[in-house]
Amino acid sequence: MTGVFGVSGAGKTTILKCIAGLRKDVTGHIHFNGETWLDSSARVFTQPEQRRIGYVPQNGLLFPNKNVRQNLMVAGHRRQSDKTSTSLKSVCDLLQLGALLDRPIHRLSGGERQRVALGRAIFSDPQLLLLDEPLAALDLKLKRQILPFLQRVRAELNIPMVMISHYPAEIQALCDEALVTERGR
Repeated sequence: MTGVFGVSGAGKTTILKCIAGLRKDVTGHIHFNGETWLDSSARVFTQPEQRRIGYVPQNGLLFPNKNVRQNLMVAGHRRQSDKTSTSLKSVCDLLQLGALLDRPIHRLSGGERQRVALGRAIFSDPQLLLLDEPLAALDLKLKRQILPFLQRVRAELNIPMVMISHYPAEIQALCDEALVTERGR
């Protein structure tokens, strides 16, 4: 797990959006797992849906008109195969979502919403997981509740992860290495 740390406006979210393929107006190179996702000089750009990335934005972006199960199932169409190790049950067990499956989104706490957003990203069977300040919108009590779930995901799943945070303690608790950004560099 790699952490990306820096002050607001330093370019952290832009880095994630570039990796995810959500920014086409960039120059440079992005290579992952033997694949070239971006090579602006050779005019190579791999579409976001072909990169198999699980992306958890700052606010989770859950569908308010769907319940928890339906939000998780949205990721099902992105899966490469039905024979993956990340079944709905395994995701629910890992993140303790089983009791929430039929609950509407508006009845979830902030921590529950973050767990559902993380679960949806994992259920898509990603080869890379991008976490854009997954703890930023949570108070200290909820951060303490969510941190163990992130540690479990890191320990139990073999998915490389990149996590953005403003807080060095979060980076230290979760990440193997850190990148520090300043003014887009």
